[in-house]
Amino acid sequence: MPTEHAISALLQTRKEIAGQIEALEAKVATLQADLIHVDATLRIMGYDGPGLTMGAKRASTAGLFHRNELKRYVQDYFRKHPEGFTCRQLCLDICLQRGWDSTQKPFMDSLINKVGHFLNRYARKYGWQCERGSNDYVWRKV
Repeated sequence: MPTEHAISALLQTRKEIAGQIEALEAKVATLQADLIHVDATLRIMGYDGPGLTMGAKRASTAGLFHRNELKRYVQDYFRKHPEGFTCRQLCLDICLQRGWDSTQKPFMDSLINKVGHFLNRYARKYGWQCERGSNDYVWRKV
């Protein structure tokens, strides 16, 4: 049939195009890695101007709390605030008690995420409930 020859030619063309795309993607990945290394070198040398690629997008909160320390903070906070509180309020209080800088947005976002996951994970076990407040979610002990 005459269409088999056309299909075979189109499949061959498709393979060639896919190969070119793979080669270009590999080239882009290499160039991105090179750019990140150059930017890191500029930062090490003291340049902090515009045009640098972003560094780490999320601050690490691993190892901030000793074993069961976060649980104690949360349980004490529930006792001090029976009317309820938001996760952000709890995190700001933790930062105040520990002497951490609460003005760093990436760190605070990571801390709020960590504490929020903790509250959600243990809500049923400890009888905590999350309700929608006016602007944020409010945690209460039931």
